[in-house]
Amino acid sequence: MKKNHYLNLICSSFLVLSIILLGCEKANFDDDYIKANKGSVAIEVPEVKELVFIVTALTNYSDSDPYFTYKKGSYFADVIKHFGKYKNEAIVKKFDAGLSITSDFGFAYQDEAYSYEFDQNNFIKRKENFKSEAFGFTNLLYPYIDELQAFADKTNFRAFYKAHQGLYDAQIKYYRDTANFPKMVDWCNANFPDSRYDAFRILFSPLAYANQSTVLLKNNGFSEPHLHVNFPYLDKKTTKSNDIRRTPYVFTELNHNFENPESEKYEDRIKNIFKDRSKWQDVNNKTTSSYKQPLSNFQEYMNWALVSLWYLDNTTYDADTDLYIKEVEALMSSKGRGFIRFEGFNQEFIRLYKSRNKGETVASLFPKILDWCEKQN
Repeated sequence: MKKNHYLNLICSSFLVLSIILLGCEKANFDDDYIKANKGSVAIEVPEVKELVFIVTALTNYSDSDPYFTYKKGSYFADVIKHFGKYKNEAIVKKFDAGLSITSDFGFAYQDEAYSYEFDQNNFIKRKENFKSEAFGFTNLLYPYIDELQAFADKTNFRAFYKAHQGLYDAQIKYYRDTANFPKMVDWCNANFPDSRYDAFRILFSPLAYANQSTVLLKNNGFSEPHLHVNFPYLDKKTTKSNDIRRTPYVFTELNHNFENPESEKYEDRIKNIFKDRSKWQDVNNKTTSSYKQPLSNFQEYMNWALVSLWYLDNTTYDADTDLYIKEVEALMSSKGRGFIRFEGFNQEFIRLYKSRNKGETVASLFPKILDWCEKQN
């Protein structure tokens, strides 16, 4: 479910900054960090990230886009009650200007915010171990830190964040105790034996909606995927806390760290098969615009086909499994996200998975599903 969050061409105001920071490491995993974090799963509602989510929630863009900010429930109401009178602050206006160019700016700011924290004197500072959450080395939030600081001070943001710690803790508890993230990692490890990671971080906001991403940080021989995700609220379809249909929020970001390296082994073949985008996507669908390249197109097909396999292995009642898989196919279809051949792709991949030989993994099935894709052209 990964979106292409970051701009291919950053506006000129960032050009000098890019040159200055080029060559800086995105992460600093020193020996102490590695010793403290190896094998860990951190789950957080990070404070500066939440500050940025609140600022972006106040923008006119957020008002106009129903999928940019999660506006149901009491938390958003609390945000508006506390911060609504600050909609005209400079940082809100600047973020709104960026969002009016592309929503990718908002997603970038929200993710990059994890590289910052408040110090003991309530000042925003760069973290010691994390420098950038973008695909490049430039932290796109850097030019706005003074204005974010001013906004936090003026609005008494830290008191608001502290007052809602109970909500954050409850949502963290869901990911830790109910979503069964360790089982997802085990499943991916078993099915993609060439990919292994030393630690994971699940980073989210109660305000996040249809905006997710993952970034892999590597340094000093240590690898750590960061999953920037939404919280899977209950809805009319999922009315139980342990409904497995809530797990794709994090599973679809986790599995990119496994299926992307595998698909890159076949990049030349994928480029040839998926070179005509219109055969695989509704090019007029807004969602598919984030997956214009053949490789990212294939990876998003695979991303959600893996959700179907996850359901297949983790539901016990066949009728439920069939229903959940049909929901995935409807989501990805021409009437949904616009991946027009997903149903056939998904059913073929399920068939391959069910009929696989002993010792075959999901990764070993990639050439076979590419054979099927080739025949569709």
